[in-house]
Amino acid sequence: MPTATVSKSTAAPKARKTRTRKAPAKKVTPVAIKATPVQQVSQPAKPDSQIIPLRAYQTDWTNRWNIHHYEMEMLVKDVRQLVEVVTPYHQQLVKQVKSIQLSS
Repeated sequence: MPTATVSKSTAAPKARKTRTRKAPAKKVTPVAIKATPVQQVSQPAKPDSQIIPLRAYQTDWTNRWNIHHYEMEMLVKDVRQLVEVVTPYHQQLVKQVKSIQLSS
């Protein structure tokens, strides 16, 4: 079956793209801006504060340290009680594990 071949010289030329031009800038007329009154911000008044004397800080520090010391003593007491409760169970478990290892 014969096929027709078209040479490049006989083909129709492609249409050239034309450049689009930007529209000229529009002139903007200035609009009068109305001035709004600025509100005055009042400064906050300085609060009346009492200066804590150094002796009060020392007393507070001493009280807090005593509270800390008391709480730590109570923690140590609670941990000792916990160890006393858990110790028999631990010893029993160790005996069971040793007996299992000896029998194997």
